Amino acid sequence: MAERPGRIAGLHEVLAALAIATLPHLAHIPPWITLQLVAASAWRMAVARLDWPLPPRWLRVTALVVATLAVFGTYRTFNGVEAGTAFLVLMAGIKLLETRSARDLTVLVFIAWFLLYAALLRDQGLMQLPWLLASAAFSTAALMRVHAGAGGGGWRSTLRQTAALLL
Repeated sequence: MAERPGRIAGLHEVLAALAIATLPHLAHIPPWITLQLVAASAWRMAVARLDWPLPPRWLRVTALVVATLAVFGTYRTFNGVEAGTAFLVLMAGIKLLETRSARDLTVLVFIAWFLLYAALLRDQGLMQLPWLLASAAFSTAALMRVHAGAGGGGWRSTLRQTAALLL
């Protein structure tokens, strides 16, 4: 029987950070990878809002095997920016299907940061810098919301603390 994890503080913010970190890669990864991430995000939101169960273990393992074979079939490798980014986006989607605690959301924020770093590997143009800095700040704020818990104050307070931390 699948577990019912309920709501986790900071889930919405982490999903937004993951989406923002994935945006620079959309033109470089196949649409089915983006669709998998959107579907996993929608399922996780349904778990939080509608009290759906998380997918059973066998489904998560099957998704992992299929994702691994699909990336290898598409790119013929796991090395390189293209294949590595595609695999990381897929793994983020699969991780969403097993999020039960703040620790799991922390892992997703780290994945978001790695996706931002991968965007730098693909394009070191100066025009990309403001977007990546703002995205990194948002991801940091999302992590702070996760660990602030239910009584952690509002977004204004979190953004002020994030700005102080990053400056």
